[in-house]
Amino acid sequence: MKLKSAIRYLTNASDSGFGTSFSRPRYVSLVITKKCNLRCRHCDIWKNEDSGRELEDEKWLRALEDIKNWLGAQEIEINGGEPLLKKELVFKIIEKCNQLNLPVSLNTNGTMIDRDATQELLKWNLKSVKISLYSLNPLVHDELRGLAGTFEKTKQALDCLNELRQGKGTRVEIGMLLTRQNIKEIDEIISYASLKGLDLIFQPLDFNIDADYKNNWQTKSDLWPEKDQVIKYLKPLTEQRSKIIKNPPFYLKLIYQYYLDPDSFKKRQCLAPYNNLVVWPNGDVALCFRSNVLGNISNSSVREVWQGEKAGLERKRLQKCQKSCKIIGCNIKKQIKDFLL
Repeated sequence: MKLKSAIRYLTNASDSGFGTSFSRPRYVSLVITKKCNLRCRHCDIWKNEDSGRELEDEKWLRALEDIKNWLGAQEIEINGGEPLLKKELVFKIIEKCNQLNLPVSLNTNGTMIDRDATQELLKWNLKSVKISLYSLNPLVHDELRGLAGTFEKTKQALDCLNELRQGKGTRVEIGMLLTRQNIKEIDEIISYASLKGLDLIFQPLDFNIDADYKNNWQTKSDLWPEKDQVIKYLKPLTEQRSKIIKNPPFYLKLIYQYYLDPDSFKKRQCLAPYNNLVVWPNGDVALCFRSNVLGNISNSSVREVWQGEKAGLERKRLQKCQKSCKIIGCNIKKQIKDFLL
């Protein structure tokens, strides 16, 4: 079984030595807005008061047709900022994905999901809604989110979604970003999610989104856990086999290793350039959330951008990338040494 998995890995990454890619993206993220109603400490998107031009709704819908024609039943993930600040566009995208038989998921902070919004979301075939819940302590959650009252709104959104999704196929997922402030709550969050029947995804801390990357940023971050915290609270998580935890066991082990020695991840191969496709609010296309712009869906098809000369050059550049964000779930894949874990 491990041999077959290793062969599959080599097949998926076989084009990593070339300037162009024969692969197709496995992760498509539509970042429909950079605007956000929160002030999270781990993210700088909200600091962009002028988020620039945003694509017209019709162009987003046309891009979905383009993706369908090229990739078939490719899952689409709606992201932000806070995507529900553009609620009508979110509904249009979900409806269009349903018409095209494209699986679609939504990432949200949950603060804008009331009963009416829940009913509208669940009117369609929505694969999953992921809501970030960073602590069961309102003070800790709100501190990390940067705005008082966020915990209650998030909890109400989870309860509302969980109630109204009954009889439907929509998964409701909790995303927990692991920080110094909440790492001791891992067991509590697992118990809470299990009691509610919710899925759970643990997320490793990365350098602030939309900020200029700095080497060794972890040593200056007051969100980064102490080593003794990592060993005490995170190591036991690597042995968890709960069905509600959606991180694969090998990934939980990698997260643990990452918090012990983040620099070791700079040496890993980044597969994001061969797996990821990100479309920014203005239609710009990139291979990951920190890479250069390759083109724009206003004047090129998604496929043309993915297979273009700029994309090939960017893949070559990213082969030498020394950032530790290779741990992030959207771009990490099992590498040969991981089959030994």
